Amino acid sequence: MAKEKNSIIKEDKATDEDYFKLKRSNEKKKALIVIISFVAILSIMTTVLFYLEIINNGNNDKNLSEKDNSNCQYENTNNSQTTSNSYKIFSDNLKKKILGWSTQSYLAKDGIGYSNNDEVAYKIILTNKMQLIMTFDDEQYQKKYGEKIIADNVISFSIAQSGPGAYQNVYFIKDDGTVGEAIPANLFDDDMNKLTITYPIGDLKNIVSVVTASYQDSGYMQEPIFIDINGNVFEAALSAWD
Repeated sequence: MAKEKNSIIKEDKATDEDYFKLKRSNEKKKALIVIISFVAILSIMTTVLFYLEIINNGNNDKNLSEKDNSNCQYENTNNSQTTSNSYKIFSDNLKKKILGWSTQSYLAKDGIGYSNNDEVAYKIILTNKMQLIMTFDDEQYQKKYGEKIIADNVISFSIAQSGPGAYQNVYFIKDDGTVGEAIPANLFDDDMNKLTITYPIGDLKNIVSVVTASYQDSGYMQEPIFIDINGNVFEAALSAWD
């Protein structure tokens, strides 16, 4: 009887040991499966991110290439014959704006001259007909000098100081980019009594702006300079010094 009991106990122990071995084996298999699954997911994510990076770099390279091509195209065109074509676009757009302006005066600037030590105020007006004129608010001077037509086909102008005498000369730009100069001081001179107009000034072309530059630190010596469509700056010999 004791032998049978011992046999049963041994069988039970063997069964328990098999059970725990099987359980540990299953747990190891589950852990292994979890590890393999994690590694697989990580590998997939790494692969996807890698390909996304390649695609993104490809798009960036494409965009950069397009920018480079655009810059090259701009530079090549600019170096060849954009000067005239670009200026035509600039001029045509500005003319359209001026001619479509609702009032007669599109641009107007005030100037000061002197007649027998008397100060004379005048106004330079660019009309919506692209005509540059000189007028006077004071009735006395309006009767004496009248309205002066300076130039036609004008798209811009500037009143700029010229020389040590601080002459205020009028510089106008025509629709083809050429430049002219009018000297109001000569109109107020009793000996000359004439608005001197010089057109064109030298071989200036494709001009978009006229500004006054200083040639002294104190700023007294000033002269107009001319800027073209490409940003080139020109210092011209002007008739005020003739």
